[in-house]
Amino acid sequence: MKTFKRTLSLLLAVLMAFSVCTVAFAEGETAEAPTETTGFTDEDFLSVKGRKIFNQKGEEIQLKGVNIGAWLVRENWLNPDDVDVEYKSKLTEDQQKKYWGTLYEDLTEEQKTVFDPYYGKKYDGEMVYDVLEKRFGREKAQELLNTFYDNWFTEWDLDNIKSLGFNCIRVPFWYRNFYYDDKGTKILDENGEWDFSRLDWVVKECAEREIYVILDMHGAVGSQSDAPHSGRGFGGAKLMENSEQGERYRELTDELWTAIAQRFNGNPAVAMYDLLNEPMCDVQCTEIERRIKNEKIYTRLYDTVRAVDEDHIITMEAIWTGFALPYSFMKGWHDVVYQVHFYNNSDFIFTFFLLLTMAIHPNVPLMMGEFYPHEKTTWENCFKTMNKLNYSWMLWTYKATGDKMWKSDWCMYGSKDGFYRAKIFSGTYDQIAEAWSAERLNTQTGFQDTGHYANNVEAHLG
Repeated sequence: MKTFKRTLSLLLAVLMAFSVCTVAFAEGETAEAPTETTGFTDEDFLSVKGRKIFNQKGEEIQLKGVNIGAWLVRENWLNPDDVDVEYKSKLTEDQQKKYWGTLYEDLTEEQKTVFDPYYGKKYDGEMVYDVLEKRFGREKAQELLNTFYDNWFTEWDLDNIKSLGFNCIRVPFWYRNFYYDDKGTKILDENGEWDFSRLDWVVKECAEREIYVILDMHGAVGSQSDAPHSGRGFGGAKLMENSEQGERYRELTDELWTAIAQRFNGNPAVAMYDLLNEPMCDVQCTEIERRIKNEKIYTRLYDTVRAVDEDHIITMEAIWTGFALPYSFMKGWHDVVYQVHFYNNSDFIFTFFLLLTMAIHPNVPLMMGEFYPHEKTTWENCFKTMNKLNYSWMLWTYKATGDKMWKSDWCMYGSKDGFYRAKIFSGTYDQIAEAWSAERLNTQTGFQDTGHYANNVEAHLG
């Protein structure tokens, strides 16, 4: 450990010297927000030149935006569902009764048969989707999910994001927005076509407001990580497995990315395709093993997208360190942005890893796709460092319903105290629909401003 610390200190010193020589820390001029929007044109299409992103007019673009987490992908501390069976399994009987009340006792025998297989398991999207389908059937389950999608994120939110001064949103989605299951059964629209209506809607609305969109595959078929935010908690990164099943998952992921890239080919509102969110997250492996797995899957997906869309920027995530991504110039890739997600515990570590990533990958634009300043890390240092080093950045996240989120700087809008939550295992169809109604889920009715934007963000949007 001492050797590691000495090595880390030496590397930091080298990187600091490197940064002084290569990075200009001039403050950018603050531009006034446009008084009206006219919609994107072909001249707004983004491309990469060196370490920077430009539109077709030759203007440099630094993306400053916010993630729309919990809209199309569920995560337990973000979504309005009154269920956490993993937590329940760790409690004593008395604690369970205090936490759950009489939930289990009040379940019918039929409801208990649905509940029991999930006892002790992590909350994830598959749990919610599967439970709804088991209880109400596929058609009714989709109706409930569509009610949620319709009301969690609306045109009001896009108008609000524009007025706050952001120029981009990152939209996490997962395969079950488009497939019913991991066998490849497609969700079809009323015309019998593969249903991409949610992505169509957000891209169209953002184009009208001149907001760029990052399309983020948060959960691929089979899952690229072992984390519940991929939609499947502790199921293993099956997408990455060298197996017949792993290959089938990769084929379905190829199919999905092919369809998305074909659909948005040439669309200037789409800033970039985010191929996989946090690949190999929570998988026990070395950074070398992570690099090998990442390079293999990213090479495949890059080729998949480029076969149908030669022009859009593609972003690939290293998440924890830049060592997890290959050198783009050695791969022959073009128009790529490398992305990291940092949740560090001090300003020193945050700055160090930004500089380290720049040193490892000096020839590609860099983006902080998600971040949060834990412990001694400060918002002020995060924003100033990213802006000085020309990192594009995306807040995590826009809104959330977890405990005390109404006053948390994890989000800009938190659910009001006493927020009404859907009871996935015991609620009736009508009760769940009510929990996901416009009155409950619309930001302007069921949520309140946390103060995060005014306190931490606004000053750094120039």
